[in-house]
Amino acid sequence: MQPRTLLCLLLLALTAASALAQGTAQESGSILTAPPAKPQLDRRHVIYLHGAILERGERNPSNERFGTYQYDAILERLALPGFVVISEHRPSGTAVRPYAEKVVDQVRGLLEAGLPPECITVVGFSKGGAIAVTASALLAHRDVRFVFLAPCGPYLEHEGLDVSGQILSIYEESDEGAGSCAAVFAHAATPRQLRETMISTGRGHGAFWQPRDAWVSLVRDWIAPGGAVGCPVGATD
Repeated sequence: MQPRTLLCLLLLALTAASALAQGTAQESGSILTAPPAKPQLDRRHVIYLHGAILERGERNPSNERFGTYQYDAILERLALPGFVVISEHRPSGTAVRPYAEKVVDQVRGLLEAGLPPECITVVGFSKGGAIAVTASALLAHRDVRFVFLAPCGPYLEHEGLDVSGQILSIYEESDEGAGSCAAVFAHAATPRQLRETMISTGRGHGAFWQPRDAWVSLVRDWIAPGGAVGCPVGATD
């Protein structure tokens, strides 16, 4: 085989491999621990904030009452085609407001990079939900999306918080520790959208420990209304 022919075949193989890798990434979405320095403006970005139990150190901890917190499986279920999921495993003793300020900085960085606000969603569960609620009030942006998963419990100090954004709140009927966020929303003056729904799995607070369709499908629909794949550049809702 001639050297030139061999070189051409090698280049074709490399091109095909690159295209396959890009297609696989698009098919499964991406999972990162921090926002990218140069975000892809045609992809929806989701910041997921986990519950407090992960701050003990284990990535997928378990207890007898709720089973295993399937952190990685949750991230994978959220990483739909055209999505970039961002989630940091927080250290022990993380304080709510300082971390909420960090999330606000992350969102502002994505906005400054040119990502449409409708294509940014902050999703938080339990303590992570309290962080999301606080970030919503601090950011004060009517078009950024938020999903609060059972945040209105012991971790949330909501006095004086004026949440803002396109907000979906989900809580579990059998949850003895976290219920409706009506008291928080009563003080909200500026949300563009505000919706709350209750699910009934019988799993208490642990309903959100696994990627159950009961809540994951609602979150996906909120992130990408109408099942839109990716983020149209210059999108506005």
